Amino acid sequence: MKTLSWNCCGNFKEKIASIMTFDWDIAIIQECENPETIKVRNKKEEAIKKAFFNCFTSCQWIGESKNKGLGIFSRNKELKMDERFSNMSSEFCKYGDSIHELKYFLPVKFDDLTIVAVWCHKADDNIFHYIGQLWKYLLLNEPLINSNTLFMGDFNASKIWDHECGWWSFSTVNKIFNQKKLYSYYHAARNEAFGEEKEHTYYHQWNKNKPFHIDYMYGSLERLKENSFRIISSEFALKLSDHAPLFCDIKS
Repeated sequence: MKTLSWNCCGNFKEKIASIMTFDWDIAIIQECENPETIKVRNKKEEAIKKAFFNCFTSCQWIGESKNKGLGIFSRNKELKMDERFSNMSSEFCKYGDSIHELKYFLPVKFDDLTIVAVWCHKADDNIFHYIGQLWKYLLLNEPLINSNTLFMGDFNASKIWDHECGWWSFSTVNKIFNQKKLYSYYHAARNEAFGEEKEHTYYHQWNKNKPFHIDYMYGSLERLKENSFRIISSEFALKLSDHAPLFCDIKS
């Protein structure tokens, strides 16, 4: 299963053609529009929509704005929600005003796998925002997580910002993953320490001189096909988004 994850920075319908050369089976896309609400006002927009829908056979999408949400696209198989992972309530961990629905996590079934697409969001939560949202989601769904679970997407987090968080830091989240025998495919493939990455996934303000590593793919190491993980170059990314796509091939 060839898998791509990318924060496309909007307007995915006109950017999807740029990633077709990577021959993906599953594409996890952050900040994409809702395919069901794409408007057609003229022949040009009709052609763009038709070309867009010809690129995939099935998709799932969540979001509050029709123009910016989280989607999973499949080129060959129908995608169905994994309802076991669909509890997004943060009521179990109230602290200050942190009682909001968790954002954004989209779990789907693909063969024997559960793929949880991730776009860690502020979510109107002044305490558990970004990586705190993922920390809560992992605790909420911990009994369900196993070697057949993948977490992929824009975590909006790095070890370098651990000091800004409490007990819900990136390092804590990474430890929870590791306890479930799930590991960052980048760090396993490159043998680099967290916070010391040589390859980057995000360029703040679209500036190549402000690079960070905040997008991840987590799964069982037995699932990752050898030498398949890569981050698409910044030259490709900065033409279309402030994030670079991540790619790997999973044994399904």
